[in-house]
Amino acid sequence: MIRLATLLFVASALMLAAPRNVFAGDRAVARVVSFGGACSRCELSGRKLVGAQFIGAKFTGASMVGADLRGSRFVGSNFDNADLSRADLRQAGMTGASFAGANLTGAKLQGAELRGVNLSAAKLADAGLDKAGLMGASLSGADARRASFRDASLQGSILNGGLFEGADFQGADLTGALIGGTDLSKAQGLQQSQLEEACGDARTRLPNKLVARGCASVQILLRRPGGRAPSSSATDVRP
Repeated sequence: MIRLATLLFVASALMLAAPRNVFAGDRAVARVVSFGGACSRCELSGRKLVGAQFIGAKFTGASMVGADLRGSRFVGSNFDNADLSRADLRQAGMTGASFAGANLTGAKLQGAELRGVNLSAAKLADAGLDKAGLMGASLSGADARRASFRDASLQGSILNGGLFEGADFQGADLTGALIGGTDLSKAQGLQQSQLEEACGDARTRLPNKLVARGCASVQILLRRPGGRAPSSSATDVRP
């Protein structure tokens, strides 16, 4: 209760300090609001949290169904098992955050930055991840049926054991992605050229005529934002 009271006090203070025109309705929350501390199982469904900052926050099991989180930032935060179904997370920055077991069914994540995010066992069915940055993200055991990964960056991501029936990978970058044992036989938009640098094995299932390549190690050069030259660092990926 003390942590919750502290969290709400900080949020309330920021809301009062914000200009009145940042609100958009009775259920709106100021765009400048910043959350920290613990607020497990908080109820924030339907709230407008555009541009909110979650810094070192622990929102495990929180309910944020249909929340408007466009452009929000999640820094070192834990949203494991939270319910963000139908939430709008377009252009959100979620680098290094954890959403293991979270419900993101039907969520809008187009253009979001999810580099290194833990999405293990997350529910991503019908989610939109077009042009999202998922470099090094873990989708191990995730349910991503009918999700859209069009033009997404999945370099070095972990897809082992995920469900991808009906998922759309058209134009997605799968360089160094771990797809060993993954069933992609009913995925859409896959081309052989996308799989040449992915790390599959004999258990990988793909649409007809596509072949998975095995790899002992792969160097992954991640292009910096703004189209600048790739970084000099490389990631050693092993299936």
